[in-house]
Amino acid sequence: MKTILKTLLVTALLSTLTYAEDIYKDDMKFTLGAFALIKTDNSLSVSTDIGSIGYSPNFNGDTVVIRSDNYYRFNDAHRVELSLFNISKTDDDGSYNNQFTTLLDYGYSFYKNEKVELTLLVGLHMTSYDLGVSTDTGDKSKINTTAPLPVIGFAWRYNIMPQWSVGSKVQYFAMNLDFDSADSIITGFQGYVADTMVDTEYMFTPNFGAGLALNSIKSDLGISTGKIDWKVKNEVLGVNMYLSMHF
Repeated sequence: MKTILKTLLVTALLSTLTYAEDIYKDDMKFTLGAFALIKTDNSLSVSTDIGSIGYSPNFNGDTVVIRSDNYYRFNDAHRVELSLFNISKTDDDGSYNNQFTTLLDYGYSFYKNEKVELTLLVGLHMTSYDLGVSTDTGDKSKINTTAPLPVIGFAWRYNIMPQWSVGSKVQYFAMNLDFDSADSIITGFQGYVADTMVDTEYMFTPNFGAGLALNSIKSDLGISTGKIDWKVKNEVLGVNMYLSMHF
């Protein structure tokens, strides 16, 4: 009986060590998740030559947030990350505010061992804004534009166990751009977007896992079109429940 127990313990230990090596050396990661919203705040103002309108929509309709975070490691120190998230909000009067963001980052892990990884991030992001405001006459003033921004950030990860880790990521991008081209519909962008996330992830197998992330996304954006100036503020706070694949 003792021999059997010793054999089982040794087998379990070797399995854990092998599993830890698989988790530590993941070269690719893909995630897909959806938010359970805790808080959402919005404000929208439109300024023209004849005046301005301040608008704070309640967005009593659907608010949907979907997010995907992915990376590929070239080696232990260098990786490239691709993050995608979509925020869709609607109001009862038909007004809407849709935001789709693509983040492409280069990550340099300046400190990494079997327990801890510290990473600096730098890259570019592209956000597509689709905004519409219903007026008293039933018409909709709308704009659809894409704003490119630089991004900097920092991420850390700590392995509590081979299967269980915690981490955090902070990314910030700001802009203040003017366009002189007569062919450009958009004449200027001003504002910032901040993305902060704290998460925990558990791996059920060396390739598949699930996680929870407390995620805050804030944006303060000004868009000038020559005749109309838009000012949009968004704040989303929620728990991102996601599935992950590691290779």
